[in-house]
This record gives sequence, C-alpha cells and structure tokens, in this order.
Amino acid sequence: MTFSLRTTMTSAAAAFLLLVATPAFAAGTVTIIQQSPIGLLGDYTLTFPIGSQITMREQERKELAIAEIGSYLLHITPPANAKMSTTVQKNGIDVLATVNRDVRFTVEEGDAIIVTIKYRYDGTIVVDSEPEGTSFELLGPNDLRDTGVTPVTYTGMAPGSYRVTFHQRDGCDLVSPIQRTLNANASLTLSGKFTCGVVNPPAPTPAPTEEPVPDSNEGRSVRMWLAAHQSEALAGSTVRTTITIKNTGARTVHNVVVSAQVDSAMAQFSSPLPHFGMLTGETVYWEVPQIYSGKTWSVTVPLALSASLKQGDKPVVTARVSASDLSEGNGGASLVATTTIGVTGLPVTGFRADVLFLLLSTLFTAFIAKKTVRQRLAAQQA
Repeated sequence: MTFSLRTTMTSAAAAFLLLVATPAFAAGTVTIIQQSPIGLLGDYTLTFPIGSQITMREQERKELAIAEIGSYLLHITPPANAKMSTTVQKNGIDVLATVNRDVRFTVEEGDAIIVTIKYRYDGTIVVDSEPEGTSFELLGPNDLRDTGVTPVTYTGMAPGSYRVTFHQRDGCDLVSPIQRTLNANASLTLSGKFTCGVVNPPAPTPAPTEEPVPDSNEGRSVRMWLAAHQSEALAGSTVRTTITIKNTGARTVHNVVVSAQVDSAMAQFSSPLPHFGMLTGETVYWEVPQIYSGKTWSVTVPLALSASLKQGDKPVVTARVSASDLSEGNGGASLVATTTIGVTGLPVTGFRADVLFLLLSTLFTAFIAKKTVRQRLAAQQA
C-alpha cells in the first residue's frame, strides 16, 4: 500500500493540530474541607491555572472531580475573630501547613489533593470557687461537656454560652448554676461562693409527687419549608421544587432524614438526584449527618409531570423531616410540608381568532412582496 507525499503531510498536520487543540486536563481531584468548633465557616476563592475562579461561601466540603493540571491559588477569608490553619495533603502525604490566608499548591496528573482549613478561637475560661476543691460540670457550645475540681483554667475556647454547675459541699449551702457568654478570644471567670458553717433547720418532707422525665434533647428543633418554583405548569413539563430545613434550636441536630413523596401516576422525581438523594418507589430521601444551630440545609429537585395529566389536575408533593435527637416539643406541622402544582392547558383561540390571524398574515406577506418589487425596479432604473 502506498501513500502520496501530500496525503502524508496532511495527516501529520491534522495530528499536530489535534494535539495543540487538546487542553491539559487530567483525572486529578481537589477537595477543600472547612472545620469549625462552633459551625461558623469562612469564604474562599480558588484560582485555576488558566485564571478562572470560583468562590464558595460557608461550604463545609467542595470536591472538584476532574482538576486541571497546574498551579492553584486558594484565598481564604475566615469568620470574624476566628484564627485559622491550613494543611495541604497530596496523595495521602502532608506537603504544606500554613496560617496564611493565601495557599498555593500544584496538581499533577492523577493527584488527589485535600486542603483542610481549621478555624479556632483563643478564649479563656476560669472556673473557681470559694472554698477551692469543689467538683463541677461545665457545658458549652457544640455539645461541650467537661467535669473537674476547682480551680481549672480552659484555653482555646470558642465563643458562645457556657454554664457551670457546682456540686454540693458538706456543711455548705448549694450554689445556683452560673451561665455566662464568652466573646471571641476573650476571658471569662465562672466563680461560685459557698456559705459554709451555717446549720439550717431541716426542711419539711414534701409530699411524694411524680416528677417529669427531663427532655435530654432540649434545645434541638428544626423547621421545614417546601416550595414549587411554579404554581401552574403544562402536562409533560418539569417543575423545580425546593425543600429547606433550618435548625431553629440552640444545639446541633444529628442524623437528619429528609423525604419527599408524590403520586407516581401524576409526577416523578427526575434522576440523578442532587445531594446524593436516593429514590425508593414514590419517595426520595436524603440523609444529613448533622445541621448546626442556626444553619440551613436545602435541596432543589426537578419534578417531571406526567404527559397524561389534564387541565385541573393537581399533583401534591409532601415533604417530611426527622432526626434522632429532636426535642419532644418539636413536632406536628413544623416537620411536614406540602405544596400543590396546578395543571393548566394551552389557550384555545377559536374560529374567529384563527381567521383574523390568517387574514393579517396574508396582508403582511403581500405588503412585504410589493415593497421588495419596488426596491428592485428602483435599483434597475438607477
């Protein structure tokens, strides 16, 4: 088999152009993780080797599945008053640790890069008593619980509300629990003063009563909203629906399960589902490990309406939320939400409107044709 010189040169040129036109991409991954003792996260901007940028605000985890080869710049803006440290791990090995807000790293073919941003606070709490040597229990943000014997000094404490309970001392009056708020990177003293050596008369024996069982999940509550982006839609069209969950309590809620259901004969949720949602029959659901106090979790999912629906049909979407440690008082309407989508039809014009439209279209076409003929005659005469 023989090839001409022109054919060989053409093939080589095509191969060269294909090589030049192919961008330098590889199956590398970049994962950025933010960690905070109180759930407050910062913002960051990632600059790619080609100069493009993405900015993420208060996102706990971001993964770039296919990363571009080259040098990256990560600029971090921490939450107010927070101190930070950043580590860069490449293929399981730590390659950088810094406290700077600008972090540079390089991605090569096949690399797995993990950037971990940790926020901390340098608050100080002193727990003491008079007299010393009193045992106590300290409660704080993010489910902090610690016990000790006075005096004790805690460092590196996050801002928030702290409560100390002093245990009973023999021969002394009981001291009421003390609750105070620690500001960011500030100092706070929680001090209990006992009155000892005073003999009080014994209190009368109260009548036996059935004491209520305390709610160990007090302060954990959520609220849910469900909204369709359209109140009406055509049969066979797609409508986006958004589910929003907010932690309205003062403590973190764990093992949250969010679900949504619709009659499959009227509509179906479109796959793939965002946020790693799972579909079982007519129900989709999401498992959320935790939602911090004051934070919000939301998901928007497309809903495909059945093409067989008729005008006046109303598919109903029902969403529910549950968690393993919600307060007993959090229930009822706040954990269930519904939304209805009305099915509408195309407007019917009628015979008279059709005739009028046809007449106007004919007149407009004739006018354009006449104008074109005049322009051509004028051009020929010129």
